Amino acid sequence: MTPYEDRHGKYPGMNRRRQRRADEARLITIPREDMFRDSDHVAVRTALLRAQPTDEDQQPGRLFIVNRGVYGFGYHICPLCNHAEPALKPQAIKKKHTEPLTGKTCRNEQLIWPQDLAHSFETDVLTIRFTKPIAQAPADTRSPRQVMESFTRTLSEALRFAVTDLLQIQASEIRATFLRNNRFADAVLYDSCAGGAGYAVQLHQDISMLTVLKQAVARLTCPRSCSSACSACLCDYSNQLSWDQFDRFPVLKWFEELIDNAKPDVFVNAGAVKWTNASLNGLSERLSGTTQIFLFGISLDAIEGEDETTREWLVHTLNDGKRLSIHLARPFEVVPGRLGSGMRQTLRHLYPYVRDGRLRIGHIPDFDESEVNTLPRIFIEAVPETPAWFSERPTPPLLQDLLPEPIYQHSLSHDMATKLTEMISKTVYCSPDRIRGGIPVQQWEIPEGNARNLNDIFSVLQGAYIDQIVIRDPDCGAGDLQISRLVQLIQTVSALADDIKGMTIHCREQNFRDSGYMAPYKIKELLNSAISNNFPSIKSVIHVHNDKTGRIFHDRTLDFQAIDSDGCSVTHQYDLSGGIDFLMGNHTSTEVYRYEIV
Repeated sequence: MTPYEDRHGKYPGMNRRRQRRADEARLITIPREDMFRDSDHVAVRTALLRAQPTDEDQQPGRLFIVNRGVYGFGYHICPLCNHAEPALKPQAIKKKHTEPLTGKTCRNEQLIWPQDLAHSFETDVLTIRFTKPIAQAPADTRSPRQVMESFTRTLSEALRFAVTDLLQIQASEIRATFLRNNRFADAVLYDSCAGGAGYAVQLHQDISMLTVLKQAVARLTCPRSCSSACSACLCDYSNQLSWDQFDRFPVLKWFEELIDNAKPDVFVNAGAVKWTNASLNGLSERLSGTTQIFLFGISLDAIEGEDETTREWLVHTLNDGKRLSIHLARPFEVVPGRLGSGMRQTLRHLYPYVRDGRLRIGHIPDFDESEVNTLPRIFIEAVPETPAWFSERPTPPLLQDLLPEPIYQHSLSHDMATKLTEMISKTVYCSPDRIRGGIPVQQWEIPEGNARNLNDIFSVLQGAYIDQIVIRDPDCGAGDLQISRLVQLIQTVSALADDIKGMTIHCREQNFRDSGYMAPYKIKELLNSAISNNFPSIKSVIHVHNDKTGRIFHDRTLDFQAIDSDGCSVTHQYDLSGGIDFLMGNHTSTEVYRYEIV
């Protein structure tokens, strides 16, 4: 807003203030693997996220922008009058200031710890995924990270200009950013207009990717023959903060190689057979008759909100009597406090098979991740001429997508079999005891109709001082019944504990088509009222998440950050299979798992 003292304005010719540009937009909603579609180039796949999805199961294209202030430390903001000024250091300060609305001296002199300013917006987003890896960084005065940053930023801007040239629109109508996964890159193009202007959709539907690549080459072939980038090829006002990073030559060469390989398929040329419409059921059929299966990937991660298809396939395969050996390029994390509820749930399912030796999970020390795209995703044994399955996009975690398309079946060569034998011999496997470290300390399986012994479930909180309760349940604010059961839960814990200082609640608005739909502000209002009326001494913070992001919010957990009678701090973390509603009511069965994080 305009401050009070400047309410009459200033002569524009005498006052021009240079503004600090906010950080570039970053993608929040990452397309799922199954959303990518083949293009007219074998090494390019695309996924479209709409600002207003036509299918309610799809997420909108959502990005966020952050303003970190003139000096990069955020802003001091007065909690009383909302006066704000750029922070010189990352610390709270005491300073006199005037109220922006009245021009009077504010009675508060404490300016809180600096905060960045941010907002999110929805628009049409096209993600262009390349299965061709980025070349290794040459010996350079810059670090490999800087070289990769330069390459991916140049690549995304070259594609942006190529698209605006083809659509015959101004360059400002489309913005570009990127995602990196090891040596693979995704270019992200999005309409600069919030709500979408249709350009990303038109590009996805009407223009071939091969045409876009050729136009990008034309862009990078600078008419001025500049040394790295200039206004004739890549530089414009919107990307001026990146001018020093642009280097068109390595990207130009990369695009030219990509176009030259537009028709031949490297894997097919080597004798592999492309597996169209790959599926886990189809994989089971191809693995029938085998007793040992090897899986290779960068990581295992079970991402929150992902479906459970791969985990169910693993359990089904193990139950069929097969033995599985999982080899990871990165160490496997099993500390509960560093795991999401999805990964904790996966460990609960897999631990029995690790204990009896049918499943082994390990990592390969000092693995060179640049070789990840040369190794098979799945193989039966490290023997020449045995079948194996390769992917041009091997970077997704195994539990996120076991078969990231395109998938190829090929027989192992002698050299590849030797390399896999060496990989297997180097693998350091997690012991059952280490896997058990991610298993709950206690668990309860409560059948339908049975009473819930809440004092037993929460007995560890007896006499504890609880500094903070964090509740994550998407449905705990969905209506009067759910809110009343939330209150009952807190009353149970409050009766056991000596004191509860604070509480944070994460829930979600319902689908607007639901008969009991309430707006987020109304849910927050009802929850605040219920908490303040029943627990006036507890300081609470309520977060009501948007329904459109609900598919990435599946946690149903309770975290109690407690200090016991000995003064030791511990977090008791509970996973609830059906949420608070299932725990407090006996209308259906439920499962509860408790972890301790010291």
